[in-house]
Amino acid sequence: MFGKRITFIICIFAVPFILTDALSESSNYGIDLSGSGKPHNRKIEVTSLVDSVIFNVFDKFGMGAASIKIIEGEWPKKVLFRFHLSGLEGFTLSCQGMNYEKNTFKVRMCDTKGNTIKGKYLVRNEEGNSKKISGYFEIEIPRKIYKDSDSFKLTWIDFYR
Repeated sequence: MFGKRITFIICIFAVPFILTDALSESSNYGIDLSGSGKPHNRKIEVTSLVDSVIFNVFDKFGMGAASIKIIEGEWPKKVLFRFHLSGLEGFTLSCQGMNYEKNTFKVRMCDTKGNTIKGKYLVRNEEGNSKKISGYFEIEIPRKIYKDSDSFKLTWIDFYR
């Protein structure tokens, strides 16, 4: 009986370590949203995996800017941005004195499961009304752009006004 309790207790404490093997610490990134507009209308959520990081960008206004800095260590092999906007007309990434525009990168429009969707906007016209489709625009940043840098800046625009 005592042996079963010990085994149970060890399993309970081991589960978090097993689950976190696929995740690494998200607080390794400093994010500054102090750009134009209202910062309380936007946020960036970080998902860190062993060999990649995903920055999920949410912006109610649709236009914003951010600076992202790695606090310690190196960038993972893969850096992805997912913009949860209706459109992504403009995107600029600045790193080590170079500016990279949206057309520099491969941009995928995806549904919530990560499947590629055809089209230009996450909006559909139904009976004369616009309806937002759940999903995001994904951009993978090539490693050669960020590997020797500790930070970069980005700007985004959902639709040109």
